[in-house]
Amino acid sequence: MFKRTPAPDVALSRFMPLSLMSLVIALVLSIVPVSGQAASPNKKLNLIKAAFIFNIGKFVTWPDDVQKVRPTTLNICFYRKESLGRGFASIDGKQIQQRRVQKHIIESLSDSSHCDILLIPPSQLSRFTAESEQRPSKPVLTIADMTGQQPKQRTYPAVTMNLVRQGKTIGFEVNLTEVRARRLSMSSELLKLARIIDPEP
Repeated sequence: MFKRTPAPDVALSRFMPLSLMSLVIALVLSIVPVSGQAASPNKKLNLIKAAFIFNIGKFVTWPDDVQKVRPTTLNICFYRKESLGRGFASIDGKQIQQRRVQKHIIESLSDSSHCDILLIPPSQLSRFTAESEQRPSKPVLTIADMTGQQPKQRTYPAVTMNLVRQGKTIGFEVNLTEVRARRLSMSSELLKLARIIDPEP
C-alpha cells in the first residue's frame, strides 16, 4: 500500500546535516530525461541509474560495526546479474564517505555479508524474494531496479528502495520499515525527495 508519511527520527542519519539544496545539486545529473541523442537510450539509462545509486549512498549511514570491517571500501553488489553494464564504470573507484566503491556479483544472499548496497534486477526479484525469506536481514541497502516497468507503488520483501520511472525521469521509493530492520539510517533530506512506502499494517 502506498503511503506518504513524514520521515521519522529513527531514519535520520548521524552524519553532518545536509541541506535539501545540496542534495538536489548532488542528484541533478541523475534526474534528467532518459531520452537523448548523446548516447543510446539504454546506455544513458544505465549511466543515470549508476549516478542515482552512487549519490543515494552518500546520504545513507551503515552501522558502526560494518564501517569498522570495511573502513576504506564500499561494496556495490549485483544479485546474480550485473545490470548496469558500462554505466558502473562512471562510479567505479569513486568514494562515498571516504570509502572507495567496488563491484561484486553474488549468486546467493549467503554471499551478501560483504555487500553494502545490493542491486536487484527485475528478472531476479522473484528469486531474491524467495531466498530472503530464509535469511535474516543484514545491514545492506537493497535496491530493486523497477525502471523497466510502470511504478506499482508497492513494497517487496527485503527491499529497502525501488528505483522507478516517472515519465522520462527516474525517481525512488523507500520502505522505512525495511530500512529500520537492516539498521540503516537515511538523511532526512534524502527522504524528502523519496516516495515513502511501507507495508500494510
